Amino acid sequence: MTIQDLIDEVKQEIEARDLAYRYGANNRMRYKVYQKYYLMHYLRKHKLTLQEIGDLFGLKHCTVLYGAQQAEWLKKDRLFLKMTDDLRQKFEKYTALNYPITRNLIHDVMQCSAYWELKKIQTDIKRGVYGEFTSVTE
Repeated sequence: MTIQDLIDEVKQEIEARDLAYRYGANNRMRYKVYQKYYLMHYLRKHKLTLQEIGDLFGLKHCTVLYGAQQAEWLKKDRLFLKMTDDLRQKFEKYTALNYPITRNLIHDVMQCSAYWELKKIQTDIKRGVYGEFTSVTE
């Protein structure tokens, strides 16, 4: 998976969810704004420039900077997490883009900042991503 593949998938999501700016469109609905903020922050974490992200959404770089900051501040807000849950689940598979995935259970648990991250670790344990665990008997 390359960064261009990731950008193409984000473009598809922007079009499918009608997140790109269009004059006169109803762009200020909260769920659309939160989804835009999430995608801006996500693309910024993958080292895209503000201008590149702005071109995807039809926005200026300063608006992208503001949106990415808002997503960072809202990352523990329940409503934000609920409205961006499907996007987070879709793009989470790309978090280890271009480098090998090494999983450490203790590190992953200590880095959790939201409930859904703990639920993801629980699912990964059941799938055997962290290796086999033996049950502890008392």
